[in-house]
Amino acid sequence: AVLYRYCKERIQKFYQDGNDLRELYDVMLNNVSLEVRPCENEPQAHEAFLNINTGGLDLTKNQIIDSILKYYSSFYSVQLEYNVNELEEIVAALFYVTTKDDTVEFSTNVIHDFMKRTVVSSALALQDFRNYLLRIKAFKENPWYQIMTHIDREKSIRVAYALLARNKNMQDDNVQRFMSSVYEYDIISLTRGSNTGGSTSTFFKK
Repeated sequence: AVLYRYCKERIQKFYQDGNDLRELYDVMLNNVSLEVRPCENEPQAHEAFLNINTGGLDLTKNQIIDSILKYYSSFYSVQLEYNVNELEEIVAALFYVTTKDDTVEFSTNVIHDFMKRTVVSSALALQDFRNYLLRIKAFKENPWYQIMTHIDREKSIRVAYALLARNKNMQDDNVQRFMSSVYEYDIISLTRGSNTGGSTSTFFKK
């Protein structure tokens, strides 16, 4: 029913904006495939959705994580606040902190299993993830956040998030010295013209 209402509203807006419905018909006829899979309950339906999309359609890591979080935050009644575009860095840091095998990459193939095993395995686990998000939110007031996101959005910020995932005090002297080292490493990489993200990721997992 929710999907029907959403589609109906979008089609009505498409038509009201002066578009020809025959264009929509052509797109749906030639570019949309529909798979009907009966499910006994909502968790089973959500599982089927993720399996179909991660197996066949080109969903981003952010979209996959967002879908899982939205479902389970409602299921467990745990309110989450996050920026969808930042989810990959946030969850990747948690992944590398909790995954013992450093040869495993944070790919779309492992996200579903990792999320179910770690982040959404229970209401308590999701509450812990919420606290992690709150620590990240507080860290955004820290000057290091501005520095690291300016230098290298994708990798260096994961180093900071990994510390937050371990519940480290970002004001601690040892943490401050470590962050300075990461910053210096990034600056050297930039001045040498090397790939900052690639360079940082080589030591990030270790």
